[in-house]
Parts: sequence; structure tokens; C-alpha cells
Amino acid sequence: MKFTNRTEEFLVCVRECASRMPDAKKRRADVSRRSSQSEEDAFARQYLTEAYTILNHLKTLGQLLSSVRRPYLNVDPNNHFRPAANTRNIDLNNMNSDVWANVKSLTNAERDQLDLQANVILTKCAQRVQELEQLEKQHSEIVAGRTNPLLRMLPSRLTQSTELADADTRALHRSNISWYLARRLTETGAAQKEMQEERVRRQVERATTLGSSISAPGPTPASTSTSSSWGASAWGRSSQPVPAPPPPEDPEDDDYDELELSPSQMLQFEQENAALLRSVEDTLASVKIAESRLLDISALQTELVAHLTRQTEAIDLMYDEAIASQGDVNRANVQLRKARENQADSRIFLIVFLLGASAALLFIHWYN
Repeated sequence: MKFTNRTEEFLVCVRECASRMPDAKKRRADVSRRSSQSEEDAFARQYLTEAYTILNHLKTLGQLLSSVRRPYLNVDPNNHFRPAANTRNIDLNNMNSDVWANVKSLTNAERDQLDLQANVILTKCAQRVQELEQLEKQHSEIVAGRTNPLLRMLPSRLTQSTELADADTRALHRSNISWYLARRLTETGAAQKEMQEERVRRQVERATTLGSSISAPGPTPASTSTSSSWGASAWGRSSQPVPAPPPPEDPEDDDYDELELSPSQMLQFEQENAALLRSVEDTLASVKIAESRLLDISALQTELVAHLTRQTEAIDLMYDEAIASQGDVNRANVQLRKARENQADSRIFLIVFLLGASAALLFIHWYN
């Protein structure tokens, strides 16, 4: 029985058909894959650009807080009453660290402006970090929605592919970026809170020290001169018997005599009293404002810490799932190797069986 091997002709025909008629399905798959890859690249660039913008804002704010710390904590009362024409208009968006090189002190109004703008920057950065996380969540849902619904019902170890592994890796990377931004935001907020607490503490200490110095009256000049003259006369008459002191007069009359001041002295004391009262009132107002700012920063920091904790838990969960998926992939590879070995054994058994059956048929044909 003659036969002709036409395998090469068959392969040539297949290649000609493939070149003559392009595969529309494959082309559509390539187009969809390219479009999805371009969308993924555009989203990654947008995400990283926004993340770097937030990080630069936080770095700049941290450097400004470090450079302004010394004049911010200088609570000398002589610097609180700067004329309105010399008051600086603080704008943290257009400042760098070199601007504060020659600044020695700040007024309470400038400190309040600094606190307010720092709080606004921290709040906006926190909102933008939350927006980044929301965008990542929506993007993950969109990527998951592109897969076949039947494949989503199968276990993850049976649907492992390079595209899914790359998507999981990118999602984990972006989650780590948002976690790092939240941590830097918490550190910057803690630095500002520490500065405000130190400012309040120094102002309270200065007010307490000033009040104690006012409440403790010093000796009057009249009594000092009287005591010194009496001591000198007593030293000169040390050999003579000391006469008995005169009977004490009424202390209230002495006080009234000593409190007789001229109109200019009374006006000077009234001016000093008014200036002192105004300084204490300004200190109290600044303490109240700083206290409200501290409460706002504490609330924001608490929210950031809670958010950071939730994000850390989510990252740990994703890491555990990645380790479990890697273990499932390793076990699946072992099962595939075993299946290949079994397939080779079954192929050998089938070949032996076919050879034996062919030999038996040939023997029966020869025997007949």
C-alpha cells in the first residue's frame, strides 16, 4: 500500500490562508489590549503626578515650619505691637526657606496667619490623598469589570495570568504610595501641632511670670532711706545706749502719705497699666486662637491616624493574599508538571498498545 506525505503542502496552505485572510478577532484583541494598556499608562502617569505634587507640598511645608520655628516661638512682648504698616502679609504658597533667614520675631497676627494657612494646606493635602485613594478604588473596579464574569466565579489559583498579576502589583504599588503620603501628612501635622503647643506654653509661662512680678511690690524709697539713715546713726552711736524706737504710727496714714503722686506719675502709671492690660488681653486672645487651632489639628491628626490604620490593614491583607496566591501558583505548577509526566506515561502506553495491536493484526493477516 503506497502513501504520500503531504504534511508540507498542508502547512503551506495554512500559511497562505493566514496571510491572505487576516484574523479579525486577533486584531480586535490586539487593539483592545493596546487601548487598555494606554489607558493604564495614562492613569499611572496622572496618579504619580498628583502624588508627587502632594509630596512636594508636604516637603515645602515641613521646611517652612522648620525655618520659621525660631521666630514663631519668640514670644517677646516688645514684638507684639508692631505698626500695621510693618505687618508682613504671610503667604506660604509663594515663600521659601530663604525668606525667613532674617526674620527674628513674629506678631500674634502673623502667627495666626501662619497657623491658618498651614491648616488649609494640610486639609487640602488630606482631601487630595483621599481623592487619590478613591480614584484607585474606582480604577480597580473598572479593571475587575473588564474580566469575564464566569472567570470571576472561579478560584484565583485557576485564573492566574500575567495581566492580572501585573494589575495586582500596580494596585499594591499605588496603595503603598497613598500610605506613604498619609504618613508624611501625619508627621507634618504633628510638627505643626508641637509648635503651637510650645507657643501656648511659652505665652502662658510669660503671662504667669509677668503677673507674679507685678503682684510682689518692692520696698519704697522712703523706707529704704529711713532704714539706711537709722543704721548709719546707730553705727555712729554704737557706744551709747540705743534709745527706744518711737511708737508706730498708723500704717494706713503712712501708705496714704507715700501714695501721694504727681499728675505726671499717675498718667505714666495709667499708661503702663493700660499697655500691660492690652498685652495680657492679646496674649489671652492668641492663646484661645491657638487652642482652637490645636483642636482642629488634633481632630485632623486623629482622622489621619485612623485612615492610616485602615490603609495599613488593607495593605497587610493584600500582602497576605499575594503570598497565598503565590503559594497557589506554585502548587498549580507542581500539579501541571505531574500532569505532563502522566501524559507522557499515557502516551507511551498508548503507543505500545497500538504497536501491539498492529502486530497482532499483521500476524492474523499473515496467518490467513
